[in-house]
Amino acid sequence: MSGEINAQEIMTQVMQRLEAGEYEHGMEYLFQFLGNQRRKLSVDEWKSFISSEVLTHPIRNLIHKDPLTYRSFSKPRGYPGDAVILDYIYGCGARTAPPEDIIAKGIYAYTTSVPAPRAVRFRRRLIARTIDRLSETLPHPVRILSIAAGHLREVEISGAVRAKRIGDFTAFDYDEKSLQVISQEYSQFGVSTIQGSVRQLLAGKYEFGDFDFVYAAGLFDYLTQPVGQRLVQIMFDTLRENGELLVANFIPDIHDVGYMESFMDWYLIYRNDDEALDLLSLIPKDKINEPALSHDPDKNIVFITAQKKA
Repeated sequence: MSGEINAQEIMTQVMQRLEAGEYEHGMEYLFQFLGNQRRKLSVDEWKSFISSEVLTHPIRNLIHKDPLTYRSFSKPRGYPGDAVILDYIYGCGARTAPPEDIIAKGIYAYTTSVPAPRAVRFRRRLIARTIDRLSETLPHPVRILSIAAGHLREVEISGAVRAKRIGDFTAFDYDEKSLQVISQEYSQFGVSTIQGSVRQLLAGKYEFGDFDFVYAAGLFDYLTQPVGQRLVQIMFDTLRENGELLVANFIPDIHDVGYMESFMDWYLIYRNDDEALDLLSLIPKDKINEPALSHDPDKNIVFITAQKKA
């Protein structure tokens, strides 16, 4: 019982700080507390703690004024991490202006500045830089496939795409609304869309042809290891000789995980470096060059890049 009282007291203290305008201090206190609870409790205890202690406290109403947090929690498209949520993180798109409510604005400023959103923005920049590099180094117009493309906001910051120097850019996604945004905003740059699911990809229902760059930015955060391995194999098979594959995955025990799983109801499948590299295990060794492993500056995401041998 003492733990329960302590949790309630801590969240009351956080609420008081937020109401006093101490947004950064209040939110950091909350993130640290929830992260510590998540680390020390079992999975079942943690889920029980969320339902009995976190979501029953009045602070929930305050926290859910933040449009980023509430959209993830309410899941208007049926899943967390949708393309609009990423637009909030990127600070682009028609719906991502900061809220007018002063407390909501303070919370939003914090939730978009912590390590996980910073890593997502780095991921976007890394993909755009890869597109630009390939467009400069390949002797032919680069062909690109993005799987689970979202709103494809890397297009906004890729000089090669904006200058129409790519040969073909295919955006594959299950969400029809996301693909509509892509078609409306980026078809002028040679981007085409295909609606489909991971299950359909695994069943071999699509034949894309040969690409120079195939990537999935956030998809693998939701795939089990066997499904992820099979999908990587399929992605690799779509590559031309010397083509590149890139997959990204959040690593375990990130700073934001307690807040994400409680107030955002946003659960990911996390992978360490070895588990991320193991996604390549179905690719024959004689067909792949030595894969490269890297991270964002905050070490929240692991990136695996692999090249198909000529």
